[in-house]
Amino acid sequence: MKLKELYRAILVLSIISIVGFGCDEIFEDDLSEATVYVLAPSNGLSTNLLTHTFWWEPVEDARGYNLTIVSPSFDNIEKLIVDTNITGTKFNYTLYPDTFEWSIRAYNGSTTTDYFFYTLIIKQTNDLTEQMVVLRSPANNTATNQDSLVFQWYALPGAEYYMIEIKTPDWDGSPAIVPEVVYGTSFTLTDLEDGDYHWGIRAYNSTSSSIASPWALSLDTQNPADPTLVYPAYNQTINDTSLTDSKITFQWSRAVDTGTSITDSIYISPDSLFTTSQKYSTTETSIEHIMITAGDYWWKVISRDKAGNKSGYAIGKFIFEID
Repeated sequence: MKLKELYRAILVLSIISIVGFGCDEIFEDDLSEATVYVLAPSNGLSTNLLTHTFWWEPVEDARGYNLTIVSPSFDNIEKLIVDTNITGTKFNYTLYPDTFEWSIRAYNGSTTTDYFFYTLIIKQTNDLTEQMVVLRSPANNTATNQDSLVFQWYALPGAEYYMIEIKTPDWDGSPAIVPEVVYGTSFTLTDLEDGDYHWGIRAYNSTSSSIASPWALSLDTQNPADPTLVYPAYNQTINDTSLTDSKITFQWSRAVDTGTSITDSIYISPDSLFTTSQKYSTTETSIEHIMITAGDYWWKVISRDKAGNKSGYAIGKFIFEID
């Protein structure tokens, strides 16, 4: 068999394999014999702590994990508490005094491990001293431009009311700029100034209070300043003989911004309407682009910050020549 014919035969067999079995089965390992090793909570744990971090070791080639919590057991389900898919290896949840059974399994696109089952007993207590309120939203390290913020958390059994605290710039050592008593599990704030904050919730009853586990939050309601194009200048002619490997280094500047981090989008197009264009994204203020065809070109830059604010476009034009 000639080399070219051999190559074609191998190519055909490869295509048949891909079509017949699917990409996931080719590239992903079989998880059916793998084990999910749980780190916490330990099997059979009996405790008065309501909030727990369900934690396990990562399984190689797993795309995610399915976690299920029922009460009192899988053989006698009275309540389905949690049934969720998780991409990480930790899940925080607040339960209530009762007997629970929970299971965990790993999965990828084509296979799963077995389910692994564990028992957890939560004892009755009104002492909140070692308890923790689990926060819901805004998520930790959120950057937002919403001037009306809704803070939410999960109810803690035994709590009579909650205290929300918002501090800046740090949690430890900074006074609370918002100490507010709340009798529900949400709080809306509309007059917070732009800045970096930490927020946390403490639960209270007549005899005790819980600990707080704060989350970070950045508020930025201001649009970034419009960028200023530097090179190529408007209507500048650039000859390929002046370039190295036909690369143009597009450069622009932007004003100093005290808000959240900025990413710029750059578009380069052979028409002024940018019907077709090459797009780049960068946190820097320059990019390299390889020119191929002579002609008139337009380029534009827009700045967007982490909170979702955006500037206006700065638009330029240049002529590319090839001798």
